Amino acid sequence: MCGIAGYVGDDNAISRLYTMLEKLEYRGYDSSGIGYICNGGIACLKQVGEVSCLSPLIMGKSSHCGIAHTRWATHGKPSEVNAHPHLSFDKKWAVVHNGIVENATYLKEKYLGDIVPVSETDTEIISHLLSIFCPDGDISSFISAISCLSGSYAICSVHENMQRLFLTKKHCPLFVAIGRCESAVSSDISCLADRFDRFYELLDGEYAVVESGRVTFYNSHGKIIHKDSQKMCKNTSVVDKCGYIHFMLKEIEEEEDVLERLYSIYDAERLRQELIDIDFDRIDRIMLVGCGTAYHACMYGATMLSWHTHITSTAHIASEFIYSRPDLDDRTLVIAVSQSGETADTISSIELARKKGCATLAITNCTSSPLSRLCHATLDIHCGKEIAVASTKAYNAMLQVMYFLSHYLSKTPYLPLCHEYFDKAIYDDVDKVSMLLKDKRELFILGRNLDYITAMESALKIKEIAYIFASPHPTGELKYGFIALIDSDSVCVVFAFDDALLPKTLLGIEEIMSRGGSVILITCLEIPRNIQDRLMCLISLPVIGTELSPIYSIIFWQKVSYRVSILRGNNPDKPRNLAKSVTVE
Repeated sequence: MCGIAGYVGDDNAISRLYTMLEKLEYRGYDSSGIGYICNGGIACLKQVGEVSCLSPLIMGKSSHCGIAHTRWATHGKPSEVNAHPHLSFDKKWAVVHNGIVENATYLKEKYLGDIVPVSETDTEIISHLLSIFCPDGDISSFISAISCLSGSYAICSVHENMQRLFLTKKHCPLFVAIGRCESAVSSDISCLADRFDRFYELLDGEYAVVESGRVTFYNSHGKIIHKDSQKMCKNTSVVDKCGYIHFMLKEIEEEEDVLERLYSIYDAERLRQELIDIDFDRIDRIMLVGCGTAYHACMYGATMLSWHTHITSTAHIASEFIYSRPDLDDRTLVIAVSQSGETADTISSIELARKKGCATLAITNCTSSPLSRLCHATLDIHCGKEIAVASTKAYNAMLQVMYFLSHYLSKTPYLPLCHEYFDKAIYDDVDKVSMLLKDKRELFILGRNLDYITAMESALKIKEIAYIFASPHPTGELKYGFIALIDSDSVCVVFAFDDALLPKTLLGIEEIMSRGGSVILITCLEIPRNIQDRLMCLISLPVIGTELSPIYSIIFWQKVSYRVSILRGNNPDKPRNLAKSVTVE
């Protein structure tokens, strides 16, 4: 959520920052801005919309020190005045910030006096505090100003008289890379990978002053601390679309390779090594936490673990977890699922679990993330960079790792990879369903047991990128309420991949059709002819074992959601109001 960039060095900071913003845009694209040192002052260029809107503004401008930001709005609507960087009242400081200042209102009342904020943001208070506490740019005063803040933050700031960047962080990532005659800062390490071989990661409560080719780190008491750099992994660099029109389509097409990679990585010995710090003999309860798509992966994981280990396993929405007074102890394993490893609600859940003495396990795409550092063990989903906001390959990788984990703990073999689901011929059926749905305003999406998990993820996907309201339900719940909404205008998508539950699913379909509703049935099972003939559409997919069905059946719907989004004139990579990594609660 939001992206931070900073640069100081011999190169043109403005052009470097713009390039970094292009790589950060998937984290927020409501607005963007660049602030830079210019003739002993600070100049700011800000624009609403995509980063490309900044391009005309930077032409012919140069500087050797600056900061930049691409925004996903939390406080204040997307607008030029709310875009970062934010200048202090005396224009001595400019600040970019990820996170939320929870006590912003209190700080404004206490410190601003006659100073009138010009924006609706919580970030602006940081710039004013810096000028009040730290007018001359010394590190001790900088620390004093930041100590007033409550909440989460990654902060990168510049002072008008200094060719240096001031940094700090709490619960939001921030990285620094140092070259011979330049230094760069980013909230996403991928922005640094193409130009630097090593990097530093700030930890919570640390501060840094970055100059060209040099960085000095401080603790919260203003004492200099030593930090070791880490080797840059070059595969962290942001990939391009490789000829695809959108990242989402590219990432869907990568799913077969991702699943194949996971099969090659996670044999029993690899899992034993990764999980060696967790004593499963002590565990009598497993709780899985995640948000959005990750929560749906948790639902699948809880089902698989319950089936295979007979340990009570439950899935929980991370944003509700810490407020639900969960019963946690040292015999509980809490599994946190997050593609980025930065999700604030999920991190808060693990912090609570650690305080209660629980064993903790992260399932994530970023093993250097805050979530991984908090947990006793991490299982990497190895899906590579996912740029599109709506998760596709990362979701399936999460499911696959959950599947492996449950079978490892029960010492049962894996079913093989099902290559048939990646056959290009499936695209004919994708187009058929997409044309049926492109003008719909709402859908019901139904499934039983594991198919209900697929229904929930499917509803989320088409809401995220096609802006169609989709309501997911267990098929068996039809007669307990929402059948009142079924009429001749209703379209119900039904997933049916469990042979044991097919007769009951077909009863639900009959109930829908008897009320005049239309049904699109997606299945790998044999359907009686008398029902086939009355369906709006029947999609017959390759046969797959029940346990693996959520991994493969969702692939078809990801393609449908993508196609419907295109047909409705949307950009599936950048759905409105959404950001890739949610780093605030």
